Amino acid sequence: LPLPAGLAFGAEPGTYVNLRDGSCLLFVPGGAFLRGGRPGEGDPWESPARSIELSPYFIGREEVTVARFR
Repeated sequence: LPLPAGLAFGAEPGTYVNLRDGSCLLFVPGGAFLRGGRPGEGDPWESPARSIELSPYFIGREEVTVARFR
């Protein structure tokens, strides 16, 4: 599949480069995961457990510095 506009393949397998600022990105495939737990376990806001579906996305490999943000 083609990469989104503004991205290029990185030097290492599985990495991508943001052409605008040179930052390194990683691809996270979409999928479902179980969020929460059983009633009475952990945070009461996290029950009952439920399935959450996420779309695929890219995320920065490193934290964003103030200089890069500006």
